[in-house]
Amino acid sequence: MLGIVLLAFALFEAFKLVRRADVAARAAQFATIAAAAVAGTLALAWPTISQYSLLYAVGIASVVFAFAEAASLSSSFDVRERLLGGAAAFVAFVFGIAILASPGKSIHAVIMLLGIYLVVSGALRLVRAADVWHEARASGV
Repeated sequence: MLGIVLLAFALFEAFKLVRRADVAARAAQFATIAAAAVAGTLALAWPTISQYSLLYAVGIASVVFAFAEAASLSSSFDVRERLLGGAAAFVAFVFGIAILASPGKSIHAVIMLLGIYLVVSGALRLVRAADVWHEARASGV
């Protein structure tokens, strides 16, 4: 299931990559896609992988997501978008470091952390999307 979620995330990010104009943001987006695709493929293609290896892959992917999100903030001048992007980067970084620091914890605790991370990350993305939608509607586009 985790592999499917990560591959779906990579696919949606790939659609966003095509629409990006800023080169720095495209590079960060590509790093996010690569990390999600590698972790998702690893989880699906190697079902007998140990829990530790899978957790390390997810933790590293999350840290890459955090750096990619932080790098994409350089192209934004809107304060609210920078704050939301910074919050998303912080959540991804803390989640990744928590997994990498203690992979020996119960797999259920890690699944809970992953669920919380995905919910918070998704909520932040929805807020950003709603903000862009309101701006586009206000400008009459």
